[in-house]
Amino acid sequence: MKELNGIRIGSAGNPANFYLTEYKREIMNCPTWLREIGLDAYEFQATHGVNTPKDRAELLGANAKKADVALSIHAPFFVVLTSKDKAIVERSIGRLMQATKLADIENATKVVFHPGYYGEDKKLAFNACADGLMRAIDETKNSRVHFCPETGGKTSSLGSLEELIEFDKLHERIELCVDFAHHHARTQGSLKTPKDFEKILETIERELGKKSVERLHCHFSQLIYGDKGERAHCSAYELGMGPDYRAFCKAVVDYSIKPTIICETQDTQDVMGLKIKKEFEKLIK
Repeated sequence: MKELNGIRIGSAGNPANFYLTEYKREIMNCPTWLREIGLDAYEFQATHGVNTPKDRAELLGANAKKADVALSIHAPFFVVLTSKDKAIVERSIGRLMQATKLADIENATKVVFHPGYYGEDKKLAFNACADGLMRAIDETKNSRVHFCPETGGKTSSLGSLEELIEFDKLHERIELCVDFAHHHARTQGSLKTPKDFEKILETIERELGKKSVERLHCHFSQLIYGDKGERAHCSAYELGMGPDYRAFCKAVVDYSIKPTIICETQDTQDVMGLKIKKEFEKLIK
């Protein structure tokens, strides 16, 4: 296989194919398996709660380090920093702190999370999320882990590209996570050509600088959307309503960046990852 010039590709959680292998007896072996099939990034899913024992987290971190697999964590879905309920906000900050502690144990570098929903006022929602995020940073000031707000897939979700950029500007430990499928859904199918993807990369570089776009942490999948945005993620065997991974790969190569790409196709994250890798191998001279 060709060298991908620093581009990393991997899986959000453990794909269905993982459970068909001898590695299935130990789910913390997923980084080892990913490296074996030719992938080199893994986003551990703490989406239903941060409840991984320390020794298990250490095992995952050791396996990822040995396999040279980049490790990140997806924080619980229950993080809602935009809530008007102060108790929910406090619990959300606590969950981000727990995810950061887990990341430190695993030697993961990033905690990805969903910013929340707009509610009645977009500006108030942004400010509420920013306040909660800055509190989480202050409470974890001894950590080097970056918090990565992710693109919202629905039009009601906080997390447009412009909002992610503004979050990124707040603190050196905040780093946007561009979910290209979510952007495609919330903008009603705007990502059709390599140039469409490049416009996003150009915006990030203009607003945040070359380093931010060069080391971009992003998600990719294909999905179905409606007038309110995301409806469902598709498998790697379904085109759904886009976006097209070939146009995405062309933009990455033409723009000469080295992103970490986490695949979120339903149960087929590995299949999508290998499709993307094969496309890069054709494009990189």
